[in-house]
Amino acid sequence: MIISINGVPLGTQRNLSGITGGEGMGKNNLCGKPDCLTSMSRKERMQAIVQSMDRFYYQFNGIQMVVIDGIADLVRCANDEAESVGVIDELYRLADIYKTCIVYVLHFIPNGMKLRGHLGSELQRKAVAILSIEKDENPLIS
Repeated sequence: MIISINGVPLGTQRNLSGITGGEGMGKNNLCGKPDCLTSMSRKERMQAIVQSMDRFYYQFNGIQMVVIDGIADLVRCANDEAESVGVIDELYRLADIYKTCIVYVLHFIPNGMKLRGHLGSELQRKAVAILSIEKDENPLIS
């Protein structure tokens, strides 16, 4: 178990976990300021993730957790089933190789409670846990 709340596992080794919610709910605040890969092609982004994981795994004798803030940026279209399944299979492969938990951030569809496209549907089926972020009555708290 890598991430838990009150003893309930939200992230375990060799698995994917999700953070979801609508726009402006504070998901990025949970992750901190991410390194920006958006200037790269989607293929280059995945290569950068793989190379970084390999480097840090050996440099620090393991990886506790990987956070991908904006997993939809790894595919051309969240509704492309083959591409979505391919990316998720690759992330599971990496989580298994490096014995880590990969946490992804994915938005709901606008004005809805469903994750975006085939990517979201596949992640819902595969993730060990999904944490949904919502605004509290106090707008400063998510």
